Amino acid sequence: MTILGALVGALIGLVLAPPIALALGLSAAALPLPPVSIGIQLSAVLWVVIYLVVVVVLYFIAAIATASVATPTGPQTATPVEQVARGAMIGLNAIMNVFLLPAAFVALAQPWVNVVIAIAAAAALPVALLIAPAVGVVGFLACIPQLSNAPAYQVVLGWTSLAMPMSWPITLVGAVILIANTLWSWFGGRPFGGFSDFTSGTWATHGGFVYFSPDAYNTGNFVQIPGQFGRARPAIDPANGLRLFVTARGVAMHEGAHNFNLAAFGWWFHLIGWFQEYLGPFGSGPNAYAELLPEGRFRRTVNPWLPVWTPSFTPAAVPNGPPVGGSLNVSSGCVFPGQTVSLSIGAMPTDDGFVHPLGFLWDLGTPSSSLAALDNPRSATPSFVPDVPGLYAPVLLVTDGADGTTVAIPFDTVKVRVPDPGPAQTARVDEVVSLPAGIDDPCPQFVWSIIDPPSPDAELNLVGQSVTFIAHTPGQYTLQATMTIGAGSLSATTTVDVSS
Repeated sequence: MTILGALVGALIGLVLAPPIALALGLSAAALPLPPVSIGIQLSAVLWVVIYLVVVVVLYFIAAIATASVATPTGPQTATPVEQVARGAMIGLNAIMNVFLLPAAFVALAQPWVNVVIAIAAAAALPVALLIAPAVGVVGFLACIPQLSNAPAYQVVLGWTSLAMPMSWPITLVGAVILIANTLWSWFGGRPFGGFSDFTSGTWATHGGFVYFSPDAYNTGNFVQIPGQFGRARPAIDPANGLRLFVTARGVAMHEGAHNFNLAAFGWWFHLIGWFQEYLGPFGSGPNAYAELLPEGRFRRTVNPWLPVWTPSFTPAAVPNGPPVGGSLNVSSGCVFPGQTVSLSIGAMPTDDGFVHPLGFLWDLGTPSSSLAALDNPRSATPSFVPDVPGLYAPVLLVTDGADGTTVAIPFDTVKVRVPDPGPAQTARVDEVVSLPAGIDDPCPQFVWSIIDPPSPDAELNLVGQSVTFIAHTPGQYTLQATMTIGAGSLSATTTVDVSS
């Protein structure tokens, strides 16, 4: 049905695109002649208004058709009406790109623009005429489900968006933001960084000066992600209380698919989708029609999605699944305060077989009075230095980039101990005094010694799980308990007053 809709959309485009492209070129040529220019521009505005009315109607036909059979989460039903409307938007946009690409170069080739730009545009015009049909074909092919869900086609569509005039208004905004953030970072402003997503033809950035939203957003071939570079966004799963997180590259998968939307439907789709998601009575959040399509590439278990940009068509894509398996290693199960504890991943967890990248976030449970923290909770081998005695519980949270699918892999607790010989005691001569042996697996037990006075008339004995002290001469005895862990040792003393 999407192919049928695309053919209908292409016919509509053949009616609307030529006068819009012609008016664009003629407006640029006639701009130095105000009376002529104004008339042509009014004609262009009229045709653009007609075009916008058509595409807005098609958008909401598709949105309403999807909402009529919507479920709260998971794959949504692509009804025949939605498929036809979606196909019509694709076909119309493809024809618009075919006509507007050479028209844009004609407009830039006017001498009043800039001599250098005009010469370059005139030289490039034959190339634009040559590649315009190919650009249109790439966009039109998005109506074929077997292609729109194919990663190889998605790479071509994402990068071809750069050559599509119907994408330029949004992509230009993204380029300006990227330049502004780069310059701001160079002059000591907010930290700024990024990474590429070749599979969608996008560059994702973090931080910088221009920062519109606490949520990630797409501006064509440029994606902005909240937080510091590489940061994961934490959340709490109400079902089990686990800390969940969305990796930056996971978010970039969803936002990168918005570039597919832009290439297939045009700049107006971006704007209407933003309006439906955030504004007015249509504030639908993740249920907005323009969000359902890119979510098909990410497939979070808590969100709805349409199988349009889903990287698996045969067999049909399923909702995202959590990673499974995995094991952890700890350098020592018992340490002193101040000793470093190193953590590492033993066996790597496996993902669900789709394209979601695994992300890791370590968490550390500590005693209430502790200020200890992991030195790098997103590295493969973090460490921490315990500061007070007690139990420390490191946990590795693993996600494949989607919230709602985080798996916690716990360590055994790390015990942090100091020798505790107990309080001072009193006894009589030859009375047995019990002392703590310090047996607490995996920590070593205490080694006791008589410090003062050295006397052959006193003895220490290990009896079962306890240590006993017997003095045969009155006096005050100082006893020392020592623990040795690795190359380190700690000692503490207590006293026993022995009377006759």
